Amino acid sequence: MMKSPRITQKQRFTPFLASAVLGAPLTHLARSCMALASALMLAGAAHAEYPERAIKWVVPAAAGGGADAAVRIVADQLGRKLGQAVVVDNRPGASGAIGLDAVAKSAPDGYTLGTANITNIVLNRQLRSNLPFDPDRDLVPVVKLTSQPNVLVVNASLPVKDVKELIAYAKTHPGRLFYGSTGPGSSLHVAGEALKQAAAIDMVHVPYKSAPMANTDLMANNIQVLIDNLSTLAPHIRSGKVRALAVTSPRRAAQFPQIPTMAEAGGPDFQMVVWGGVVAPKGLPAPIVRRLSEDITAVLAMPEVKARLAELGYEADPQGPAAFADFIKKENLHWSAVIRRSNIKAD
Repeated sequence: MMKSPRITQKQRFTPFLASAVLGAPLTHLARSCMALASALMLAGAAHAEYPERAIKWVVPAAAGGGADAAVRIVADQLGRKLGQAVVVDNRPGASGAIGLDAVAKSAPDGYTLGTANITNIVLNRQLRSNLPFDPDRDLVPVVKLTSQPNVLVVNASLPVKDVKELIAYAKTHPGRLFYGSTGPGSSLHVAGEALKQAAAIDMVHVPYKSAPMANTDLMANNIQVLIDNLSTLAPHIRSGKVRALAVTSPRRAAQFPQIPTMAEAGGPDFQMVVWGGVVAPKGLPAPIVRRLSEDITAVLAMPEVKARLAELGYEADPQGPAAFADFIKKENLHWSAVIRRSNIKAD
């Protein structure tokens, strides 16, 4: 792909050069108009040449997890499409706040992107008063990437076979069931509290530093209940080490069509779909936002990308900048109400 020719200092059409060529002084209005035209020409050239170097994609999670793997699949193909490397930079911590803060404080030039999800851009703003950035003021939505359901699972030795039996058991054993999460204020914590509130049951929250730690304790029966990403729990469901009771999505997951939805299982009115998307620092020029959104959408339409994401439990779910921004607003409204009703705390 040929790049647009670079405009040098000598080639700029400045008011001074124009005056010398025309042989007459320019008016203030003429100078202003020509300066504006020159700026627009330079901006257009800069956008046409984007990207000129590698792009950093900040993933606010540890390397090796499902979210990291999904981003790397997309980043690899996006780099091929853009003609520049897209380098994944893992920055876990504070439920994603550390990574997104780094994105928010980066230059809005298209060379720093970040992964936003339900925890770091929705729940954090409801639960963390000391969030070091403002998602609305400091970040711009670029494109929604993926979605996947959570799944409600129990230790295989727990004497319950479905959601109704779990609720009945919890009501006859108040405070005797322990459910895990990836920390206070995480989406798993909010999911557990939302289930307690919707089903009017009493379970004890046990926070962990990571999903694998929670999964290990679930299989060891140190906790009995967990709501986690389907991709994370899939191997343990297949091995029979945990029992899946329901997915928390409006429809069944293609990966496990035998697992009913909460509604089908006779459970409470409770849904939580895990999603991920791309954001950038506020002020990123619209042409670059548009190009990134279009190119990432094209990557998500590739059959091989869809297939690899599906293996991880993700569904390609692209939405452009405006639709993604509207989706985030709706998620904020919904989960702020859930958090308020459940009196969930991040500490």
